[in-house]
Amino acid sequence: MTGAFGWQDVVIRQNYAMVPAPLGGSDLASMNLGFNLNVLSRGSPAFVAKCRDAGEPELARSTAIRNFLAGDRPDGLSVSPAGIASSDRLTVQVSRFLPGSNLGDVILRQSSTDYLRLLRTVLCGNATLSRIAMSSPDLLEPHPAMLSLATIASAVVNDAAELAKLDATEHSALSAAVLAAGDMASRPQHGDFWPPNLLMTDGCVWVLDFDSYGEVRVPLLDDITFMLGTLGWRAKSLALGVEHFGSEHSEARACRALLLERAGADGLTEPQIEGVIVYYLAHMALEVSRRSGSTYGTPHIDALRYAAHRLASGCRLNPSP
Repeated sequence: MTGAFGWQDVVIRQNYAMVPAPLGGSDLASMNLGFNLNVLSRGSPAFVAKCRDAGEPELARSTAIRNFLAGDRPDGLSVSPAGIASSDRLTVQVSRFLPGSNLGDVILRQSSTDYLRLLRTVLCGNATLSRIAMSSPDLLEPHPAMLSLATIASAVVNDAAELAKLDATEHSALSAAVLAAGDMASRPQHGDFWPPNLLMTDGCVWVLDFDSYGEVRVPLLDDITFMLGTLGWRAKSLALGVEHFGSEHSEARACRALLLERAGADGLTEPQIEGVIVYYLAHMALEVSRRSGSTYGTPHIDALRYAAHRLASGCRLNPSP
């Protein structure tokens, strides 16, 4: 960021909690997440700044990942580079402001044909970013080449089943799905791959927020997060989106075919797709409820209940297209 800027050019976009953390052992210290700014140039946004505590390691990590993945990719996913600076009080990450619409708004207006075309661009583009990230041995934390979905998902499924008050048959159906997935090759995932973290501007799709990139290694998790999330947005309900995904509607069949194609590229089978879907639904039901309460958690719990009921009835979540 260059040039002369005054406080009149700064707009607070989000203010999570105080930075630096207050002194004296205040409870606010544990909630210290910082704030985000827009920096204006001649009255228009020019830069975005994330402001966190001094020495914040996650901000340095996400900056390094963004810069390694940076590039304008009109036929895939673009990533904007970022700079980082620190004082004895703050760490600040700065990147250029990207005008445009988040993909949640875009897909609500799309025809089925346009939605499926965008979906392919996003999923294939994200796979390219994952391959680029894996090309650097020092970019991400070391991780075993293979993972067991049952080991990762069992506690999550158990806690989510209790939260959703599932009966024993439904709980067992969820557990059986993740157990049947067996072992799979790990792949770095964005970890928060939902529509507001993707932006469309000038025909390009840009990915935002790399704070969690690579922490999750369950293959297809980003694909399923984005696919079920956008189907849910189009259906006005995540549970209805999951139901639509398993239907015989032409759009749903095309979605399942694309997911099967992406799974095949990572060497995954249809039962493994099913297991990852269950893990995603259980994880979201649990985490959103814990973080945001029932208002935001209930739609995810409803989606998990629908999936559990369907599996317990002997039906698949992702029937062959």
